This record gives sequence, C-alpha cells and structure tokens, in this order.
Amino acid sequence: MNDFPWNVLLDLAISRCSDMVTVNHPSERAPMPELACPLTGPRKKQGWYRLSIAENPSSRRGSWTAPRQDTGSILILALWILAFLSVLAIGVAARAQTQLHAALILSGRVQMTQAAWASVEEAVAFLKERQKEGKPFLEMKREKFEIFDERGKLSLNKASVQTLSALLAQVELPPPASVEEIAQAIVDWRGNSPFESAEELLLIKGVDYASFLKIKDFVTVFGDGKVNLNTAPKPVLKALGTSDALMDRVVEYRKGPDGSSGTEDDRIFTSVAAFPSELSHAIGLTDELLAEASASSNSGLFTVGSELFRLVGYGRLVSRPGIQRQIRCVVELATGRVLEWHED
Repeated sequence: MNDFPWNVLLDLAISRCSDMVTVNHPSERAPMPELACPLTGPRKKQGWYRLSIAENPSSRRGSWTAPRQDTGSILILALWILAFLSVLAIGVAARAQTQLHAALILSGRVQMTQAAWASVEEAVAFLKERQKEGKPFLEMKREKFEIFDERGKLSLNKASVQTLSALLAQVELPPPASVEEIAQAIVDWRGNSPFESAEELLLIKGVDYASFLKIKDFVTVFGDGKVNLNTAPKPVLKALGTSDALMDRVVEYRKGPDGSSGTEDDRIFTSVAAFPSELSHAIGLTDELLAEASASSNSGLFTVGSELFRLVGYGRLVSRPGIQRQIRCVVELATGRVLEWHED
C-alpha cells in the first residue's frame, strides 16, 4: 500500500474536476484538509470541498477551499429589493396619475364655472343694450345663456290663497294633495317668515319633488307681487282671474305679426292703463272682453316692465364638448346686484 501511486491518482482527479477549479495566488493558498483515504483515515471536516490549484502549475499541488455559502443569499436579497422598488415605483406612478387626473378635472370645472359667469354677464349686457335702445324685452334661449322675466311669475310672499289655489289647480298636482290646503300652508308659512327661495316649497306639507317641479317655473320670491303683462305665461294670467278668451288674445298680441314668440316683431303693452285700448286696436275685442281688460288694468295686479331677471349662463370647454357647467341666478338689472344664484 505504501507503494501505491497516490500522486498520480490525485493528478487524475484534478484534471477531471477542472470545472470546479479556481486559481489562487500562492500566498492565499488554504491549508490542505485531510482526505478520506486508507492512508490518512476519515476526513475531519464534513461537507463538499472544492479543489484549487496553485498559481504555479509545475507544483501540481492543490488545496481545498470551502465554497462561499452567502453568494445565493445576497442575490435573493437583491431580487427582493428590486421587486419592492418596482412595486413602490408603480404605486407612486399610479398615485401621481390619479392626482394629475383630479387636478385636470378641478381645473376644467373652474374654467367652465368662469365661462358660465361670463355668459351671465353677456346676458346682462344684452338686456341693458335692449333697454337702452327702447326695444321690448324678449325671453329667449341662446347658445351661451337663457333669459326669463322674474316678474312674469306669482310671488309666494304676496299672492292670495285664492290666487295660489287657482295656480295649483292648473298644474295637476298628484293625489292626495289638496290645492286649497297647500295654498293655505304657503300663506301660513310666510306669516312666520317670508320665502327666501322657491325650493322652500319642498318644506310645505303636501308638496313633494314631483309637485315642486310643476310649480317652480310659475312662482318667485322676488318683487312686489305685480305681474308683468308682457311676459306672464297662461297659467299665471289665469290664476289672476283672466278668462281664457282674453288670455288667448293677450298671448296673440305679444307674438306680433309673425305669430311667434321671441322674435324681433314681438309687441309689448306700453302701460297698464293703455292695455285695453292697445289690445282692442291690434286684435279687436268684444264689449265683454274690453270691459274685462279694463277691469284687469285697474286691479293693481299688473305691470308692464321688469327689473328682475332669471338668467342661466352656460360654461363649456372646447376640449370637453359633452360637459358643461351652468349658473342660474336672479339679477336686478338696474343695480347689477345678484339676488340669488345656484351652480350646477
């Protein structure tokens, strides 16, 4: 056994395991561990070892060095850190995108609101220009604004129980609403405190939202209670006691020769006192209707002018044509004061 060529066998093993060989500088050679063989007995260290060859090939001596066990752990840790940073970056990007989207929406709303107020100012300028030129007021709808006369409505704070009942009877409130009870409730309400907005009707017993939608266009909380003969709709005229025959002739007179409302040839009554004669001259009235018109002009319920207008201004963006903002307000034309406004 002592003559067995162990050096030859060791050289053969080294040549077969070249893929696991590392070259070390002679000064860094690890001490040779004991090998498990008949000559040396069992090895002292457990586990696998990697054979390294000295930098000087002629020496043909090798040394065993333990592989680094922490290299894989560092790689896994680096991958976890990379994954965490990737998730963090995605989250930050998503949050930034959401905040940017919200900022764009808010910016768009602000711009549309400003555009809506600009439309309101344009409507006021339009009314003042017509007033300056002596042209009749026209309720109209344009691309940027709408104009309605607030004096063409019944005052919730001034109208009598009978007048309110007559108006409510025309709008066909759903059962079990009683027009007399609702009219009396309105009068009782304003006895404690006057109405400040038409929406307060929703606080009246018997008035639900569907009923309110039918009433709201015919009532107001502004003005002294007198109704403009030149703009009052049929339900308001009828609620004030005007017969159907006289009411039809008033509407026909206001449309002018072309028979259409809201055009430049519309006619107006120049004064309440001249109302019967102007109507009779243009349309022709029977003696009965002329007497009724004279009674109406002396009732103190009517006027022919207005300084209170409900305006609706629209704000739109070219980049978002399907979306708009609107400002609904009541303006006192003489002073330019906004008495009420809502933003939708």
